[in-house]
Amino acid sequence: MAKMSTGMNKSVRQKTFVSLCAALFMYLWMFLKYDKYIYETLQVTDDWMSTSRGFKQDRKARELFTLDKKLLQVAGEAVAKLILIWTPYMEEPYTDPVICPGCVITYDRSAIDQADAVVFHFGKIRDSPSGLPWKLRKTEQRWVWLSMEPPWHVRHLFQKTLTPLNGVFNWTMSYRHDSDVYTPFVMDFSEIKKPKVALLAEKNASSLGAWMVSNCHPTERRQLIGALREHVTIDEYGVCSGRELCHEAICQRQVLSRYKFYFALENSRCQDYITEKFWVNALGSRAVPVVMGTTRANYEAVAPPHSFIHVDDFATVEDLAAFLKHLDQNDEEYLKYFDWWETWKQGKFPKPREDGDSALPWMCPLCEKLHKTDSTPKSEKNLDTWWFGNGYNESNDALPICDSHSGPSAFETRWMITLAYSAFYFIAVAVVFSLIRRSRLNATFSCR
Repeated sequence: MAKMSTGMNKSVRQKTFVSLCAALFMYLWMFLKYDKYIYETLQVTDDWMSTSRGFKQDRKARELFTLDKKLLQVAGEAVAKLILIWTPYMEEPYTDPVICPGCVITYDRSAIDQADAVVFHFGKIRDSPSGLPWKLRKTEQRWVWLSMEPPWHVRHLFQKTLTPLNGVFNWTMSYRHDSDVYTPFVMDFSEIKKPKVALLAEKNASSLGAWMVSNCHPTERRQLIGALREHVTIDEYGVCSGRELCHEAICQRQVLSRYKFYFALENSRCQDYITEKFWVNALGSRAVPVVMGTTRANYEAVAPPHSFIHVDDFATVEDLAAFLKHLDQNDEEYLKYFDWWETWKQGKFPKPREDGDSALPWMCPLCEKLHKTDSTPKSEKNLDTWWFGNGYNESNDALPICDSHSGPSAFETRWMITLAYSAFYFIAVAVVFSLIRRSRLNATFSCR
């Protein structure tokens, strides 16, 4: 009887070992084959959940999921261009389908056969053409690839190589000057100007400058601010500092306008990447931007003349701090950074964004291009090298279009997701083995 029991235990151990090896093999197979798929699925789901909150709060935005075809016609003839946003994005959904003259914006996928352009946000689609609506695509239809994130984020935070998408899209749409549809982070400055005497009067903050940031991890930006604080006073706003700033744009500008300088430090040093940190938080708040990001030449190509201070112009942090102190003590020199109010014309930009309406800067330039372009679409054959730069190699972390100092503004989340589903898998395997072992032990005892 003892020999039989020993034999049974040995057999159970052998079967358990084989089963564990099989479970490990299955995990490795799942990891190698589906890790990126799982990551993208969870990422898209998380984006959708954050965006859906905006739709729940706004009935007008929900109405855009059903196209009103009457909006496309005048006297029974189709005159308006239809822009279909394939997957809604952002926490500020579009609420006005006809906000861009001559075009109608919709989320109604059933209207794809009528759409003149279909917009795909890079973060809402997989790094593969397999999930796109190929069977519904019209020959003369423009598929538009949209990104307002820098290449470093697209590649390393969102884990997109873009190589599988070469030749898929007709147009690119981004803040880049060489995009087919140019959509910079601009705003209308006509209402912020005031007499320079009044401008100086509002600069009553106890600190010289302000910085607003949501990333609490060590970065080049945080190192710069830390070094500057040894020489000048800087107020930090955001979750990291414990000093939150109001969320409304008008309220933010009222607070930031009290400072002489705003530190518009971009999270990535990539070509043309100049965001609302510069346009809205700094210039829009009547503060002189102290910028760190792309090159001075990139800033000068789009910014008002003599409107900003670039950190790369100074050999040391001490030199930068000394210059800021000099401007603080010399009103005449400081006010020269606002001379552009009298001379700069904004006509070279698309219609700027307005507070609370995210459709203006991004969809109206697309609408204008649809009306100006013939019916023969081209395709972006090398989306990956265009976006990441000539010489891009997906196996190399460096991106030619970005400075070597570029880095993510947050931790990569892929390893956390991999760890989470790995833990879930092995816990599930352990539970299954425990149940099997218990059932076998019960069977053994019942036989006895």
